Amino acid sequence: MFSRLANLVRARVSATLGGIRWLRGFVTVPGSISLMGIALAIVTRWLDWLWVRTFPDFGLNLSAQHGELSTLLTTIAGSTMTALSLVYSSVLVVFTLAAGNIGPRLLQRFAEDRTNQVAVGLLGATFLYCVIALYSHPSDAPGQITIGVAVLLAATCVVMLLFFVNSAARKVTVDEEIGLIGDALDAELKRAIAWSNPLSRADLARPVCGDTVMTARRSGYVNRIDFRAVAALARDHEAFVDFDIVPGSYVVPGQRIALVVGPHSEPLIGHIHGLIVYGPCRTTTEDLAFSITLLVEIALRALSPGVNDTFTAVACADRLASSLLWVRRARLNLGVYTDPAGGARVTAPHATVSELIESAFTPLRRASATNMLMCRSLVDALATLGLGVGLPGEETVRRELQLVQAEFEASTALDPDKAVIRDLVERALRHEVGRKPLPAWEG
Repeated sequence: MFSRLANLVRARVSATLGGIRWLRGFVTVPGSISLMGIALAIVTRWLDWLWVRTFPDFGLNLSAQHGELSTLLTTIAGSTMTALSLVYSSVLVVFTLAAGNIGPRLLQRFAEDRTNQVAVGLLGATFLYCVIALYSHPSDAPGQITIGVAVLLAATCVVMLLFFVNSAARKVTVDEEIGLIGDALDAELKRAIAWSNPLSRADLARPVCGDTVMTARRSGYVNRIDFRAVAALARDHEAFVDFDIVPGSYVVPGQRIALVVGPHSEPLIGHIHGLIVYGPCRTTTEDLAFSITLLVEIALRALSPGVNDTFTAVACADRLASSLLWVRRARLNLGVYTDPAGGARVTAPHATVSELIESAFTPLRRASATNMLMCRSLVDALATLGLGVGLPGEETVRRELQLVQAEFEASTALDPDKAVIRDLVERALRHEVGRKPLPAWEG
């Protein structure tokens, strides 16, 4: 009984934290930091009062005139509000440039950037601190601590603005953004690899008992499902859960999303609903396909006739090859989740290694059929991705290389150019894909 209650509480906390992620951006973190300014003003006012009563003859009690204190706090408050408006304006400019030059789906990443959030929150906290200090400080009371903290906050704001300007400048640099997106993809892949196990859905034996169809209660994109928490609850209810959806799926009310097999399915279904986090759009959290799609989108936009920036697409292809090679080396196998005792309790239709490779390179291959520079880069990236002996996805890499050659052969390119691509593909297939061993995967 205690174990079941602990699993339920842990699951609820996990779902709540997952839902709070939608409050990220310019609300939760900046708002929390700004409210700290009010608390800090109250604390410093109390410290000024306590200092006077405890050390009435100490030098710090040579109080500044109230007019001087008011002038200083008013100046700092006005300056921080001006800087805050400039920060918001700069963020909007960065958003506009990013939406036009890199991709509109990256705006959420910029809103969640910690440097932007802390800069906005610190400026807001300084402004609120000065306003509350002006309102609450008596005209005849010393205010050395209040003034000192205000000056310290102002100096911190100046330093933070320098970091903000540096961050904003990097955000409009496409190569920097590709690297950051690749790092985020690697982080999600690392999490997925931690959940990987050699079991497959076909190997599981379901109990012969009643099953209940679980349907969606609302519409939206599935942002998060805590499969491990579901597995723990399924064990407590002696049940199995077969999901039809994964993070990134779009559902509507009444749509079947899972099949619960077990004698006590109704209470379990209610708990599972609380572990599914919905949202109006997809996120990179636990959604490997969407993380890959972000890089593919940047590459496709760069290859479009209106942009014609092949080298950006080349950077995306190289980054995708690096991340997916990591997946191949780890032999990623998702779809079955175990309870704390190691028993398989939950299944979900996750993409295989081959499907991830196809989702990344098939759109790039089709968009670069007449671009020799991009075709050469795709061959190099696929050759890198195909390194290793006996790893999953090797046949998919070989097929993609052959299709790169076939599509370029079907283009209007000159015969010498076609011969170059043909030789590169043949060399990759003969000497690199599945031929060069890699060091053992260390996790």
